[in-house]
Amino acid sequence: MAERFQQPEFNENSHLLVPTIVERPAMAFWCSPKSAGCTDSDISALYQAFYQIIGPLKLLDKHESGFLTSVANSDAQAYPTASFQIIKAVSLADVTTIPIVQRPAGQYVIATAMNDMGSILHTLDNIQHYVNQHQLTIATQMWQLNLNEQLTSKAGSQYISIEYQLI
Repeated sequence: MAERFQQPEFNENSHLLVPTIVERPAMAFWCSPKSAGCTDSDISALYQAFYQIIGPLKLLDKHESGFLTSVANSDAQAYPTASFQIIKAVSLADVTTIPIVQRPAGQYVIATAMNDMGSILHTLDNIQHYVNQHQLTIATQMWQLNLNEQLTSKAGSQYISIEYQLI
């Protein structure tokens, strides 16, 4: 419990929407089935089913969580209808009944956004512009990670990290 409460708080005064390149380690995540839709009720149903499978106590640990979304080329127009999966960092390696997705180690273009449609779309546009300006190539999967444990009604924190692997 002490480790859980030592999680650093996100600094709201940091630069939002500004893409940068960071090195990320390989990491395993449990993943839900792909979404059937993007409505609030679709997200809620998928979230509830996922945490019933991995266990409601996983809501209390401080392991990374978020969404894995298929949005090629950081295309903001594709985001509202893109399929996604809920992800949670694997904390018990011996649990083999839950599908696992691997985030590869490497360099990632990341930017922080507020967890609302306008900010996410603007951040995706900024990432796309940054990638084009620096002549980079990114993977098609967007890692949308929560920056704290206080989740909103859409199973995400107020601020999120949007990340694309450089390839």
